[in-house]
Parts: sequence; structure tokens; C-alpha cells
Amino acid sequence: MRWMIVGVIAGLMAVPSAAEAAWEQYINEEFHFGVDFPAEPSVSSGIHRGAVSGERPSTIFEAEVDGITYRVTVVDISDQLIDSGSILEEAVYIWGLDGELTVDMSARTGPWEGAVYGRRLTIDKEDGSRATASFFTTRGRLYIFEVSIAAGGDLEGPNPGRFVQTVIYNINWDWSVWPPVPRPE
Repeated sequence: MRWMIVGVIAGLMAVPSAAEAAWEQYINEEFHFGVDFPAEPSVSSGIHRGAVSGERPSTIFEAEVDGITYRVTVVDISDQLIDSGSILEEAVYIWGLDGELTVDMSARTGPWEGAVYGRRLTIDKEDGSRATASFFTTRGRLYIFEVSIAAGGDLEGPNPGRFVQTVIYNINWDWSVWPPVPRPE
């Protein structure tokens, strides 16, 4: 009997939750990025505002699973390339005003050719929620990869980290091998 209970418990632990099982790499060729999403994202339009960037149209990719919102915001700054560093830092600054800054570090998409460097922040908000975001500028766009965990949610779980750490821009590479290599044309 004891071994049967151990076997049942081990079997339950081996079965991933619905949210864990659903993760898939999402590739967007139009905006030239990829990231792991836990569900198919919806797509909407928005406005990005900044003193340096001004008001810019944005495209938002978003999915919500288990009280966690996963969002990618893409802003076209192709006519402001000379200001891309300032636009990135301004976006980081504005986003960080929404809570108490707990993490502020460099971010990068990978150590190989084509790596893109940016910033990653985590903030704790007054309502008990937490948000983490990675910011990059490349190919004439500002990219913001953001995860928001509702108050009372799993603030220490692995899924927010998975989202912001699976960003890729070299979408024409073969990611089924390690290290990834360019696909033959």
C-alpha cells in the first residue's frame, strides 16, 4: 500500500500543469522577434508615449494565464535611430516609476552572433503585485517584454523568468540544436 501511494504521488508530480505544458515558441516575422508564450497571444494596437520618442503607435502581443499577464510591446522608432539609446532608457525610467525597483540589470538575447543587449527590471507594486520587463532597441524598434503577476500570485515561480529570458531576434536560426545555427537558405 505504501508503495502504491508513493507511485501515485510520483506520477502526479511528473504531470505538468496545464500552464507549464502549453509553452510554445512564438515567432513573429513581421516584427522580427521570437519569445516563449504560455498561450497564443492576442494582438492589439496601442500608443507608446515618451518625451524623447513622442507619441508612437505600438503593437501589443498579450496572453494571460493563471493571473500572470505576458506582454510584448513593439514600437517603431526607425525614424529616430540616432535617439534609440535615449528612447530605451526613457522607457526603462518611465516603466520603473510604477513601483519599488528590486532588480535593475543588463539583459541580452544570447552570447552568439546577433546578440542584442538591453535592460531588465523588476518592480514590486504597492498592491502586492510584481512586474518584470526586458527592454531592447534593435532593427529600428523598441521592444518591451513584460510579465505582470497579480497580487497573491506566485511571485517566485519560474514562468516570468522563462518569458523574459527566451527572447530571440535571429528568428531565421535553427533553435532545435545547441548552440543555435543559421538555417541554410
